Amino acid sequence: MIKWRKFLVGSGKARAGFVGLLDQSNVSAAGVGSVATGALNLLTATLRANALYKNAMRIRIVAEGSFAANGNNKEIQIQIGGTVIFDTGVLTDNNVPWYLEAYLVRTGSKAQFSYGFIFGGTTLRAQTRTAGLVIDNTVDQVISVTALTAIANNDILANDLQVEALTL
Repeated sequence: MIKWRKFLVGSGKARAGFVGLLDQSNVSAAGVGSVATGALNLLTATLRANALYKNAMRIRIVAEGSFAANGNNKEIQIQIGGTVIFDTGVLTDNNVPWYLEAYLVRTGSKAQFSYGFIFGGTTLRAQTRTAGLVIDNTVDQVISVTALTAIANNDILANDLQVEALTL
């Protein structure tokens, strides 16, 4: 795990807090592959307790990998503590890399919304916005890149996951 830093700029409630990389999963050049038998968390990272300590704070989750050279159905979710914050829906991309960004924005002590997008090759494949999320900010939460609806092993490969703090 890569450590984040907390530094102060300004004074009182106007200070800046967490910045930069909060966590990163093990990077795999070969990729971590999906299985045909069901959902599988390909890569995970941790969002530390109270990382989003005031409203409008947000994180960016960046993941990348590739889709197998076939027309099989493929679906990726980003989950935080088991709550889905981004879902690509079913894709049939064939032999292309994928790049995904998802954002989680705090709107209350246990309230958030999220939005994100995924590119398959150079094509925007899906974009979503989810309101009304209820994720407990006061405890550590596991962030996962989860492969769904893979028909064959390694339909979806994930190579990297990182979580970045975006502060006000």
